[in-house]
Amino acid sequence: VTASDAIASARVYLEQPNGNRTDCAWNGTGHVCPGGRLISREWHDVHFEPRRCVRFDPPGGPTRLVLAFPAVPSIEHLVIEAGYIWESGAHRDGVTDTEVGYAVGDRSGSFTLERGNELLHRVDVGSAPDGATIRVWTSSPNPTARQVCLDVTGYGALR
Repeated sequence: VTASDAIASARVYLEQPNGNRTDCAWNGTGHVCPGGRLISREWHDVHFEPRRCVRFDPPGGPTRLVLAFPAVPSIEHLVIEAGYIWESGAHRDGVTDTEVGYAVGDRSGSFTLERGNELLHRVDVGSAPDGATIRVWTSSPNPTARQVCLDVTGYGALR
C-alpha cells in the first residue's frame, strides 16, 4: 500500500508551531489547502525518473504540511521516499533546504532535502503496529522552488 494510492483516506492539514491545525478539504481528486494548494496523486520526474507520488510542497516559514493516516493495519516494513520535482532540485540560489519528518506511533525522525540535491531520498522506518498513526510532514523556510514528490510505502503485515 502506498500513500499515493490511499490519498483519499488521508487527513491533510497545515500545522502551526503552536499545534494549531487547519484542515485541507478533499475535493474528490485531492486535498485543497488554504491558498489553493492541491495535495494529490500526480506523475512527476525526480532525478530523470518518472514517479507516481503525492505532490507535497512545503507551505513556507515554520508551518508544516502534514499527511496523516490514522489507525493503519500492521505493516512489516515502512519506507518513505521524497525528492524535488524535475528542475526544482537543481536550484541553489535564493532557496532553502526542505525538512521531511515522520512519526509512526511513538517513533519519529526527519531527514533533509538539501538545496541543489536532485536525488530521491529514501528512509527505512521499520514496522508499524496495528492501529498506529503514520504522519509525514514537510517544511521549508522559503518554499520557492521547493516542489516535493513524496510517497510512503508499507510492505507486508506483521506476523
